[in-house]
Order: sequence, then structure tokens, then C-alpha cells
Amino acid sequence: RQAQLTVLDAEATLNKFMVNGLPDWRRFELLVGSNVARLGARTGNGNVRAYGEMVGLLWSAGQRDAAIMLESYWNRLLGSQSFSLYCAYPIDIFGHDFQVATVDAIFCAHSHLLPSGPQVEAALERAMKDVLGPRLEGLRPLIKANYRPTWATLPPVEAVILWLRNNLRGSADEIMTRAGRYCRSSSLPRTTYGGMLDANRHGW
Repeated sequence: RQAQLTVLDAEATLNKFMVNGLPDWRRFELLVGSNVARLGARTGNGNVRAYGEMVGLLWSAGQRDAAIMLESYWNRLLGSQSFSLYCAYPIDIFGHDFQVATVDAIFCAHSHLLPSGPQVEAALERAMKDVLGPRLEGLRPLIKANYRPTWATLPPVEAVILWLRNNLRGSADEIMTRAGRYCRSSSLPRTTYGGMLDANRHGW
């Protein structure tokens, strides 16, 4: 349909509202907010979906405080306009960056995390059996009862990984190393495995 899609270059747009290494609210609202408002008016019902890659660019560049600040600006915009927002972070869920201390602020800014895919679950299960052996069956009830953090709605696999990182630190590295290797060598489609943290939230 005509005029149903608007594409802004993520890096170029980001550079327009960054000031001294941090996003500026007034510039963000003027640039991004005006585009969301314009699209909402065009649809007539406010049914706008936005996909944000800019937070991922900041995260990859090591500008994590700036990424979290930008998340707060998106949430602020959601408080005044009606649209759905989807974000993506290039985080390997089997890597060291995917643990509570690192991703807590991201999850606090989102409502849901989209699952990585069935091959990730199969790879994690195989790795846990390899490393934990008979201990795994005894740990399953404990994991099931406690793996879901209270600050975000997470799929089971991602939540279990965070639980392992937080509670079985002596075994977690080996489990994740094996799981990553199994996932990369899997014959299953790998389109959803790329370490992308997809999250969404809605305004109004």
C-alpha cells in the first residue's frame, strides 16, 4: 500500500540526536517523535509499528549507558503516542554478556523477549546433559521453580540460561560453550539464532 512504510537509516538518525555521546531528548522527540506522529495520523487509527535498531548500534559500540537512556526515551514517547515498538540487540545468549548483571537494565525497559528458536533449546538441553550428567534431573525442579525473573517476561530457554549463569557459575561457561557449538553445527534452520534480543512494548 502507498505510504505504509517509512525507513530511516539507523546510524544517520542516531547521529542527529546524539550530543556528547548521549541521546538528547528534544532532538529525539523532534526527529523520531514527529515521524511516529505523522505515521499515526496517516493510518487514522494509530496502528503504527516501529522497529528500533539504534539501541543495538549503541550496545555494539560499547555505549551501554546511552543505549539504556535511548530506551527510556522510547518509553517516554510511548507514554504520549500510540504505537508498538520492537527492538533488537546483537547479544549472543550463550556468551558472557548474557547474564543478569549485564542485561537487567534492558529487560527492565521491555515487556517481552521473543524466543530464539527450537534449535537453541535443543542445543542447551544437550549441553546441560553433557556437563551436568545425572545432576540435571535433580536440578530440574529447582530450575523450573526459580528460573523466571520477575522483571521481564522471558521465554523458557533464555530464562534458564540466566538461571544457570547466576546459580551454577562453575558449570555455566562449559554449558554455554557446548550449547553454542551444538547450535552452530545444527542441521536445523539457524535463521533465529544470531544472538538477537528482540523485545516489544506498546503505548496506550
